[in-house]
Amino acid sequence: MKHMAMLVVGMVVACSSAVPTESNQATLCDEAGAHESGAGAPAVVEQATIGGEAGQAASVEAGAAGAGGEAGALATGGEAGAGPELPVIVLFVAGQSNAEGMSTDSVPGGVPDATIPEFQFSFGKAKALQQEAFLSVAPAFDGTLSHELCAAKALQAAGRRVAVIKITHGGTYISQWDPTGPGVPYVKKFELAVSLLAKEFPSGTAFDFRWVWDQGENEAKLGDPEVTAAWPGRLAALRAAFEGVAKQPLDPYIVITWSPRYKKASMDAVRAVQTSIASPGHAIDSYGSAFGADMIHRTGAADCLIGQAYAEKILESGPWN
Repeated sequence: MKHMAMLVVGMVVACSSAVPTESNQATLCDEAGAHESGAGAPAVVEQATIGGEAGQAASVEAGAAGAGGEAGALATGGEAGAGPELPVIVLFVAGQSNAEGMSTDSVPGGVPDATIPEFQFSFGKAKALQQEAFLSVAPAFDGTLSHELCAAKALQAAGRRVAVIKITHGGTYISQWDPTGPGVPYVKKFELAVSLLAKEFPSGTAFDFRWVWDQGENEAKLGDPEVTAAWPGRLAALRAAFEGVAKQPLDPYIVITWSPRYKKASMDAVRAVQTSIASPGHAIDSYGSAFGADMIHRTGAADCLIGQAYAEKILESGPWN
């Protein structure tokens, strides 16, 4: 496998406090202003729960443990004996800012590893990025790692070949991902990433796409029952569009939204909707995660626990969706 730099395409989108409706799809950007706090109780479903004492005290060692040793000592699929019959696991991470990775602390596990091709498209990113620019792995990497790094390293440690595609847009409602409207650019970037991915592996390589969806904070912030109720249908439409690109089923691993910043009632409503549609083993609960000062964005340590949780579920499920 070739060693590859991170590919990041930045498109700056103006922030607005407007609430999107069917006719108004304005981007709502999270601000540090005061909001009523309330910690929603975790739903009782079959899921992996992140948080508690472990979520608050996780450290860099968590990444190394998930990777089965030192962060730099990573084996490729062939070296670990995965065999050519096992497909490359492609972690397809999408969603809003927590999926992008906005923590100010270091992500456990270190900087991106050159043995993991990652194609990352960050829409509306606050930092200035040159369009169509290649970003070197280190030291120029600008800190947009989220849970995918620890997940990829855990999968590698189990002897699997791994690649990552990440498409994110901070501050978005799921309505803004509508594949027949404002969400068209996201689907197009997924198509581009899939085509680039194919060039990184020998002809005939099989890919097992695993979609991780991390979005829902905006719906919890808004607290509109109709908007929350529409969430499952909108995710289903997006899934169909992404499946058309991947040419295989994409049963999403849903990171169940949680933040102590938003009203408990609206947070509980979003969490209930998310858990109700997640397949068994596909609900990754972020309840109890550690957050930065803004109480919106999780710490790198918390993200690492989330990544390790869905990596474990992927390994339990077998080589295909």
